[in-house]
Parts: sequence; C-alpha cells; structure tokens
Amino acid sequence: MSALVSQMGHFYISIRTMSNRKEKNMCKIEYDNILAFHPGFYLKELIEDMEITQDEFAKRLDISSKHLSEILSGKASVHEDVAMKLATVLGTSAGLWLNLQAKYNEKCEVIRSDRAELTSPQI
Repeated sequence: MSALVSQMGHFYISIRTMSNRKEKNMCKIEYDNILAFHPGFYLKELIEDMEITQDEFAKRLDISSKHLSEILSGKASVHEDVAMKLATVLGTSAGLWLNLQAKYNEKCEVIRSDRAELTSPQI
C-alpha cells in the first residue's frame, strides 16, 4: 500500500490506496474534521467491482477515456451530461452523482474559506 500526502498547514490532499484486491489511487481532501470525497472516488471502486477497464467504462458512457480519467482523479467535475450517462449505465439516478459533486464542492469551499481565515491578517 502506498500513500502520498501533501501538507500545507492543516490542509491535506491525500492520494491513498484503499483496496485489498489491488492498488488504486483515490482522491480525498481532509481538513481538520472535514472530509471531502470526489465522485471519482466512488466511481473507481464501481469500475473495479464491474471488473472492466476504464477504457471500457468510458465507451459505455460515451465519453473519452481522458475525461473519465480526469473525473476519477478528481481533476474534472461530474456535470449533468455525465451524471445522466452514469445513471443509465449504473442504474442509479443522475441526482445521486450531481449531489455527490455538490457536496464535494461545498466541503471544498468550506475548507478554502477556513484556510483563508487562517491566513488573513488579524486586525
């Protein structure tokens, strides 16, 4: 199991392996007692559970492998078009994926706001 942790004050971006079956990278953001998981965190596990490649999953979604890779790594957001495709392929609702993205965005904003307060000069 490997781990890469970038530390900036109380702010941590962790890419960790989380599976006993085989190694994989997952993105999550930790700050004090806040954890933010990108929807790609969950998608990576689902793809492995389906026992297909990322390229095959991208084909099923009708998106590029690069776009899927960016979602899985947390570099791209899940927008409505991809949420609809995920819902169709996985038998979920689009709202599930949009809500996961919205919660991730909200938590990231709280973290940014808290960090800004820590770095602001006190008057």
